[in-house]
Amino acid sequence: RLWPDTFVSDANLASLVKEIRAAIGDDARAPRYIRTVHRFGYAFSGAVTDATPRTMPDAPTAGPGAVPDLDTLTESLMNTLAAIDGLRRRKRYTQNAAVYQLYLKGRHHWNRRTVEGIRQAIALFESAIASDPAYAPAYAGLADCSIALASRDLDPPLQLFPKAEAAARRALELDAELAEAHASMAAIHEVFHWDWPRAEVEYLAALRLNPGYVTARQWYALALAHRGRFPEALAQMSFASESDPLSFMLNANHAVIHYLARAYDAGEELCHRALEINPHHEPAHFTLGLLHQRKDKYAEAA
Repeated sequence: RLWPDTFVSDANLASLVKEIRAAIGDDARAPRYIRTVHRFGYAFSGAVTDATPRTMPDAPTAGPGAVPDLDTLTESLMNTLAAIDGLRRRKRYTQNAAVYQLYLKGRHHWNRRTVEGIRQAIALFESAIASDPAYAPAYAGLADCSIALASRDLDPPLQLFPKAEAAARRALELDAELAEAHASMAAIHEVFHWDWPRAEVEYLAALRLNPGYVTARQWYALALAHRGRFPEALAQMSFASESDPLSFMLNANHAVIHYLARAYDAGEELCHRALEINPHHEPAHFTLGLLHQRKDKYAEAA
């Protein structure tokens, strides 16, 4: 009803929810209306009550800090959503809803960042491509799966990065303005080709095309931190983390940047936050061990 022929992509949903929260005065860390449900998305959490009939002339005007009734909140939410340019510009990449569902499921499993999850994501992206060979986002998803496996040495990087590059280039052939594919190419240039100038161009292109693409900000922030550009790195990662404060991956990567910047107390706090969300996230345990070592907590580091 609000946006005919428009899909809301998972790539910019977190950023858009952040804008909605700002518009209705909500807080991601203490939500009144929209709460983050880890690994599932977002849910409305406001209390539903009978609103005062609008026809009553003596109905008082809500003062500062008052909780709006459901009708007022709904109207505010719809107006906010309708005003977000990023949603209206979002391209429909396929007419096949089943293909889109396969892609969303693939991204869900990729976001788990486990070997099993990544392999499930590959199968789902390949199924989406088999059904619609011109579906560009699925090629970017395949590229990201190969990047994730290669970056953690789960499979031979010399075999995986060429596959990632081929998939990312195919995505860009289908749509030169696909932010996800530019972010994939940025990671490939950075880690595989060791071409930082080209990688930064691609990261910035991804963020220009889709400022709400959290993964691009996350990867760009880590790349900046590894080059000693800590204020820029922290600014990028803070923006990403604020969009999805319950992401164990963002909290863990935020901790890495603090570790590299020698802000060990802040890094330790972020590691504990990540592990509270996902106690089995190995990179967070590893970073926490490094932080304990730097703080001379050798028993805890072991």
